[in-house]
Amino acid sequence: NKNDKYNLSGVYQLQCADCPLKYIGQTGHIFKIRFREHIRDIKVGDKNAYRILVGKPEGKRPKGRPRRRWVDNIRTDLKEIAWDGMDWIDLAQDRDQWRALVNMVMNLRVP
Repeated sequence: NKNDKYNLSGVYQLQCADCPLKYIGQTGHIFKIRFREHIRDIKVGDKNAYRILVGKPEGKRPKGRPRRRWVDNIRTDLKEIAWDGMDWIDLAQDRDQWRALVNMVMNLRVP
């Protein structure tokens, strides 16, 4: 079950979405509760970090449809090879399987 990993305690590692850094922590609490504690610590300690985490951008959006995100491209590519039912994050954890999928998508695009 996908939610089971959030109900575990112990040592955990989180990968930053924007850079190659990893956050490694240890907790006796289940991950879901530890994450809430982390958010609370951000609220108390650094108001700007909390504002970035939960805030909404100010200003107007540009005209037209929203830009495609990297994640959207991954999902589209997986649909092309009929792997759209799989969780791509879990697939990416196995380097050999992920590389095979990437090669499959690339071969579809080669004339």
